[in-house]
Amino acid sequence: MSVYVCFRFHEASLDNRKSAFQEYVIATAALVSKIPPNITFEQAGAVSLCLATATIPLYSKQPIGLGFQAPWDGGRGTYEGQPIFVIGGASSVGQYVIQFARLSGFSPILTTASSHNHSLLKSLGATHVLDRNLTFSDISEEISKIIDAPLKVIYDAVMTPATSQGGYDILSAGGHIVTALGAAIKTQEGDDKNIVGVFGDFHAPQNFALGTVIVSHLTKLLADGDIVPNAVEVVTGGFNGVVNGIDRLRKREVSAKKLIIRPQDTV
Repeated sequence: MSVYVCFRFHEASLDNRKSAFQEYVIATAALVSKIPPNITFEQAGAVSLCLATATIPLYSKQPIGLGFQAPWDGGRGTYEGQPIFVIGGASSVGQYVIQFARLSGFSPILTTASSHNHSLLKSLGATHVLDRNLTFSDISEEISKIIDAPLKVIYDAVMTPATSQGGYDILSAGGHIVTALGAAIKTQEGDDKNIVGVFGDFHAPQNFALGTVIVSHLTKLLADGDIVPNAVEVVTGGFNGVVNGIDRLRKREVSAKKLIIRPQDTV
């Protein structure tokens, strides 16, 4: 007798029965994907939230998102020749934004990161990686050397008041910036710039339909290597390791990877 076992993953929600940080959860079937054989359990656990945060603003219909034609819906390569700038490309969300921008055909794909992450981001699809320590004035000058077209799409994956404001300031007229901190941006009367918010939750009513479509294609995207999960580090001690992990994040001791816990490892 043969036994077939299929392992799956999904994005947790804010409902206690469906939330993360527990060993067993209730999942919404329409938002569950199979884990392909080429990625680990831990990598799968790091995918969904960051992927939702990256894709909802890009592919949701306006005004929720920018309404780009999705690569799984005939949109592969559609935006060739249109530049995109990702602030914080080495962040977990930034890595997914770069990869989906590549699938959608955006070019060039510009981003910022520390020097030791430049090779990683270029392997994911970034064409130009600028030093994350540059001022936005310097970033604007560097970008002007690379592109002739207006810069009309910026995704702020760092999402601090400084990065969102800096991105907004260098955005071309008629352009769009994605950030969760739109309320912190100082605008001027007459600015022709659009601020798109971020709520990376497929369970939210306004995101559910898009989420079910993305999830239905996700296993194949991962299996084919079109989308590569974040690198992960398993934090020892299960739930007991969470506080230490958060402390390391605050101290900026983690770069270009996700910290993962195994609930079953809790003593």
